[in-house]
Amino acid sequence: MKELVYINSFILFGYIFATLENGGLILFRVLALCGIFVGLAGIYEAIAERNLFSKFASVGADGDISGTLANIAAEKVRAGAYRAQSTFDHPIVFAQFVAALIPISLYGILRERTLFWRLVALASLPIALLSILKSGSRAGIVSVVVAFGLVAVVMWLRALVHGRLTKIVAFVSLPALLGGLGLGYLLLQELAAGRGQHEASSSGVRMLMLRNGINALADSPIFGFGQGQAIAKAGVLNANNLATIDNYFLSIALDSGYVGLVLFVLVLVVFSFKALTVAVKNPSSDGLFVGACLASVLAIAATFTGLSIINNMTLLWLLIAATAPYLASSKQGPSLVPAR
Repeated sequence: MKELVYINSFILFGYIFATLENGGLILFRVLALCGIFVGLAGIYEAIAERNLFSKFASVGADGDISGTLANIAAEKVRAGAYRAQSTFDHPIVFAQFVAALIPISLYGILRERTLFWRLVALASLPIALLSILKSGSRAGIVSVVVAFGLVAVVMWLRALVHGRLTKIVAFVSLPALLGGLGLGYLLLQELAAGRGQHEASSSGVRMLMLRNGINALADSPIFGFGQGQAIAKAGVLNANNLATIDNYFLSIALDSGYVGLVLFVLVLVVFSFKALTVAVKNPSSDGLFVGACLASVLAIAATFTGLSIINNMTLLWLLIAATAPYLASSKQGPSLVPAR
């Protein structure tokens, strides 16, 4: 019910923002402020080594939060470094959120019309990057690489499509783009393998989960085992003997079968194709808005290869729904949303 009612309700909120005059700009401003707030809270937490929001942790059926706090504490230190989680359930969820806001910050720096909001966007960028470092999350760095990579590709394609001078710039900068994407790919490979014994062990556990999940799916490949059953089929015990599963795509497959997984991936693929088309072909700020949303959505999706906590699905659905008028207008000529 949490996923059906609460998380999916953000599709409605995204449509509401999309119908407002300058709704996309308002949404980005709200998210930038949220990013600054949670980022500063996370940075303070890393310095003080004390979370200000642990007293709000979810309680069990008997009202006891000791199990929840013990599970949180098990993830707070890695390789001797304290991991910040700010207002979120886990450091990776924190890193996933602020990484997804990086394209939004870049959009604000380029397109905000007032000095105040441009400064807000400018401030949110280094806060987001520092927050990810303080979270100690490899998945967060993966999201950053994906976000910057997609922003670079969108900007390069826009330069190639619009104007003679920008075409020249695009051709001249092609080696730099390919070199940057190549370095990003090498970094992703290093992060996947692990940069130390603890990270390598963590990667090994995730591969074990994946193998267990694929083997389990042989018993019910079409429709899976039912909602919430993924952890019982492929979960691995953590330091507190609590089962955990760290791949949202695997969780969908085990819960809903390959049918559910294909439907979810299809949503991402169709959105990505349509959004990239609009981001490249629309020379106005509307195109940049859609491109920023695309980069943010795929940054979130990238982290779900190593995370099964679904909290930031709210942001994913919010951003997808907010682009609906822009995607629809690509077939109808003029933009449905007032120009910014």
